[in-house]
Amino acid sequence: MDHMDHELAHELANSLAQPAFGLTNLKRHSRPWICQHIESRHASGEFRTLFYELDDEHFQLYYRVTRVQFYDLLSLIIGDITKQNTNYRMAITPEERLAICLRQSRIVHVG
Repeated sequence: MDHMDHELAHELANSLAQPAFGLTNLKRHSRPWICQHIESRHASGEFRTLFYELDDEHFQLYYRVTRVQFYDLLSLIIGDITKQNTNYRMAITPEERLAICLRQSRIVHVG
């Protein structure tokens, strides 16, 4: 291979290694891992606002158990429904998981 062929082969290899049409400077737009409305649920979601504001009578109507029954049931299953927080998001608390389950079973049962 002479000097000219070597330079041509080198230029060809360099051009193949570069992305086409000069796209090397384009930035990737990353999507957020969690949507804004989901991220705010820890402070202003239904569970955080409603669970602690309901009086005992409305709590029982909403979840179909008394607060005492709720916490008794939670103590029985907390080890099975507890999830670990990750670097990407906070896990749903066991209290919220149980509240969702009780609320959804009411909707399915009634509906």
